[in-house]
Amino acid sequence: MANAESPVHAYFVALAEYSRDLMNRLPISDRIEPIAETFERLKPVLDDWKPAELKRLRQLNRPIPQRIPDHGPAGMNTIGILADRLTILICKEWYLRHRQKRPAEADDIHRVQILDIAASLSLANPGHAKLLEKVSTIRIDAPASSFEEAYYGLLVANILMWETQEMLYTRDMKTVPADELRSYIQFFSQANMLRNAYIEHSESLYW
Repeated sequence: MANAESPVHAYFVALAEYSRDLMNRLPISDRIEPIAETFERLKPVLDDWKPAELKRLRQLNRPIPQRIPDHGPAGMNTIGILADRLTILICKEWYLRHRQKRPAEADDIHRVQILDIAASLSLANPGHAKLLEKVSTIRIDAPASSFEEAYYGLLVANILMWETQEMLYTRDMKTVPADELRSYIQFFSQANMLRNAYIEHSESLYW
């Protein structure tokens, strides 16, 4: 069984630390900005950095996955879904610390929730990769040939979703121009499909 001293647990703790470091290096604005400004500044950086970031992820030296016997059904506790939750908590910690200026809450998320998800990842068994698959006519491009590439795609998707949803939670939607609203609707429908594709890739490629 994986535990706090196991290589697989240490790997997922290191993966969380890598994710926090990436967010600290990104040119995320101190202010909440419209979706067009976010994509103009942030997405090209995430795309350009991808080769170097995949190299950093591979340098974490992911251990050979270990299935845990007699563990029972996986349910929602799969690598893909837990990795998605990890990236969301990384975003939540960063935004609480840097934009909301609430360091105590950010520390609590890091100390308790993020480390708990890392421990849960180290205990995961194979599950259903398509558990969150949506019925949709939307077609997205979500390339991934390794767990590292799938995880990076998932992290990028959730960073962009978190950054853009900040505006939706702080503005009166009745005052937002129609064209801008359409941009948000289009982005979130595609981004959710992209996120789910990378959850699926993370699950299948990890094992």
